This record gives sequence, structure tokens and C-alpha cells, in this order.
Amino acid sequence: MPTVRSHPRSYPPQTKMGDIPIWCHHHCYKMSAKGANNIQGSSLTIKGSAATLHIAFDPKIGRAEAPWVLSWEIKYSFTEKVVGVTVFTTEDMKQAFGLTDDRPDEENWLLERFGGSVAQQGHYIRYGPFLNIPGPGIGHDGDPNISIKIDSEIKAAVVKLITGRL
Repeated sequence: MPTVRSHPRSYPPQTKMGDIPIWCHHHCYKMSAKGANNIQGSSLTIKGSAATLHIAFDPKIGRAEAPWVLSWEIKYSFTEKVVGVTVFTTEDMKQAFGLTDDRPDEENWLLERFGGSVAQQGHYIRYGPFLNIPGPGIGHDGDPNISIKIDSEIKAAVVKLITGRL
């Protein structure tokens, strides 16, 4: 288990279009947890115009220590898309979605190289409200990483999902 400590220092990434990290796609602003059906039982769906992230509590698919299964789909066109799946611990969920800035010491190299507040190699990187799953990307069309700007609705939905399962 990695050592996790509170680190007040972020590593500022290069940015584009004002404040978006270069590894984050600008469609991150289109992602939303709004809607009556975004939380159903043990799952949450965050959607945008071309991307969908589904988070489910499922220790049978995940692992006992990492029961959160995150799956995403990004559509590039009517015929092309990419899909991905990873599993998170509850701490990963809190760190990735901005509920805490505590981070594993081992991931400082990832933050120093790409810039960010918290990261877990192969799972996520976040700088302030900008989140990429499973890691930094090219920040343009064709990127297989899902990019999300975490707003108050997304954060509240993740808190509701986590606290409902603990």
C-alpha cells in the first residue's frame, strides 16, 4: 500500500485555452452529472456530447480493496469510438474527484512531468477541477482518455455515491 500524505503543493501544468491543462480535452466542460437518472442505486453516470463515464460499486467485478468500477466510452465519429475500464479504491475516488488532495508519494514523478494536483499511474491525473482518466493524454480529438471538469454537481453526485456505499 503506498504511503499517502497531504501535499499542499501542486505542479502547474502547461495550459491551453486559458486554464485547461494540455493533457485535458476541452470537451471536459461538456461533462455533466445533471439529470434525474444520473445516480441509480450503486452507480453514477457522467455524460457529455461525445463521452460517457459510468461508475459502479461492484466488488465482484472490481476487488474488495478496489470495488469501484469505472468504464468510459468516447465517440470520435458514428463509426469510431474507444472504451476503457479501470478499478478505483474509495481513496482513489476521493482523490480523483477532488474530495481530498492527499496523494501517494510514489506519484510525484507523474505530477512533476505532466503537472497536476494528484495522480495515480494508470488510474487518473487531476489538476484543480480538471480530471483525466486513466492518465494524461494529448488533449485533442483521438485521445483515449476521458476528460472531466469537476463542477459542484459532479462533486456532489460522487459524494452521494460514495457515502451511500460506505
